[in-house]
Formats: sequence, structure tokens, C-alpha cells
Amino acid sequence: MTRLRLGILSVVGVGVAFAIAAFAVSGVRAAASVMVGVALAAANLSLLGRFIGGSAPKKWGLVIALSMAGQLIVAGLALKLGLADPLPFVVGCAALPAGLVLGSLLA
Repeated sequence: MTRLRLGILSVVGVGVAFAIAAFAVSGVRAAASVMVGVALAAANLSLLGRFIGGSAPKKWGLVIALSMAGQLIVAGLALKLGLADPLPFVVGCAALPAGLVLGSLLA
């Protein structure tokens, strides 16, 4: 298993744990909002891994800037359209750093 795949699986696994906790504390809407944030985080990691994996380091800045802009646009749309509540959405996005730490420990 590649490090990127392990990282993505770790992010999703931590996100599912966060969603279960959100469901236990606040219900279905909070759990769904957490999963929207997790989906965004995992998609961002996957796309960054694919673009940066085969490119020269000089191009990383542009790719990361475009990724950040895209992530902010998608997050804004998800919140504006009511697809997610703000606080659980942020908890879902927090699965990215937590999952990357877990993936690094497992690698």
C-alpha cells in the first residue's frame, strides 16, 4: 500500500470516527456535516497527491494555491447551500491533519 493511499484511508477512518461521535452527540445532521468535511479533506489530499507526485517542486506552489482556492470555494458553496452545518463541517475537515498523523504513525 502506498503512503498516499494509507494517508487517505487514515483520513477517512478518522473522519468516520468523528462522524460516529457527532451522531452520538448531535444526531444525523451533524454526522452528515462531518462527512461532507471529510469528503472534502480526502478529495483534497488525493488530488494534491496525484498532482504533486509527478511534478517538479517548482510547480508545487501553484498547485497548492489552486488547491487551496478550490477547497475554499467548495467549502463556501457547501455552507452557503446548506449542505453542511459550520461547526461539524470544520470537525470533518480536521480529520485531514489527524488522519495524516495516524497514517504517519502506521507507515
